[in-house]
Amino acid sequence: MPPSSPEAGMAAYLFERVAWLSFTAPCFYYAIVSPGHYEHLTYWTLALHSVYYTVDKGSPAARTAAYWLHGFSFCGAWAVFTGYAIISVFGALHYNSWLEWENANAERTGPNPRDRTFLQCFVKKVFEHAWPVVASLVDLRWSEAALRRVYAGAGRWRSLCLAMTSYFVYGCAWEALAVQQKKENTLTVYNQPPWLTSAKLLAPFGISAEGMAPDAVFSTVQKVILVSSAVIAYMLVVWPLMSEPSKRKPH
Repeated sequence: MPPSSPEAGMAAYLFERVAWLSFTAPCFYYAIVSPGHYEHLTYWTLALHSVYYTVDKGSPAARTAAYWLHGFSFCGAWAVFTGYAIISVFGALHYNSWLEWENANAERTGPNPRDRTFLQCFVKKVFEHAWPVVASLVDLRWSEAALRRVYAGAGRWRSLCLAMTSYFVYGCAWEALAVQQKKENTLTVYNQPPWLTSAKLLAPFGISAEGMAPDAVFSTVQKVILVSSAVIAYMLVVWPLMSEPSKRKPH
């Protein structure tokens, strides 16, 4: 169906409501049953998606909110997906099994069964990390007309900087409140191998890690990769919304 058709507008509106429920219900559930999940940036980001999908992008009154939250949520989805891919590889190497690593993480976050099956764990992780990315693409396809109006006249670089800076600050707030305040670091929160500490990574180069946080090097490199992946995705997927749609001549 054409993006500007009434049917597409209704499909986009219904998808916003379904997506909102898909993020909001788990966020409330885990906040009540297992608040330890909020030690992880993943659940802070799911809460962000929940807020974004409350916005009716088809409403002119919501243009400012949609402009800010769309990029904010979009970058968050892609950054978390990339970040999880990185830590899952190192975690699986550390525990010689992706499932064993995930079950070790579950012991930290709350009352999760230690002996979860691969399928149980796989479904949960797909929802937490892949579904936000898929939702961002479906949302962009079905809400294309509304998002074009939202981004009309917006500068590409300005929009990218706003989106990425918003999520970067959000991630830093998570790190300060959920990790450092508890005197932990990302390596312990995500059960990463000890050879990823700053001292171990810098030793081959003859560089001292004295005075550095154990996760300083790993965290910095990971942030660079996360930011880069989100920036590239935004440029490839969102920037085209800021140009006039091509009009084909009738045959």
